[in-house]
Amino acid sequence: MILEIDDDFSDEITVTNLAQSYVSILDNLKNGHGWHEDDVEAWKELLPALKTVLKWYSTDADKEIKKAKKKLK
Repeated sequence: MILEIDDDFSDEITVTNLAQSYVSILDNLKNGHGWHEDDVEAWKELLPALKTVLKWYSTDADKEIKKAKKKLK
C-alpha cells in the first residue's frame, strides 16, 4: 500500500513531534526522571538542537512548544 501525503501535512507532523520531544525531554530533566545521571549532559545539549530544527519547519517554534506543553499537562 502506498500512502501519499502532501508536504504541508508532513511538515505539520514533524513540527508536532519535534515540539513534543523538546517538551518531554525538558520536563524529564526538570523532574529528574528517566535518565542515568551520566546521560543528563547529552540531553541538555540536545535541547537547543531540537529547537533549531523545529525552527526550520515552523515560523513560530515558541508557539509550537507552548502547544506541546499544554498537551503534556
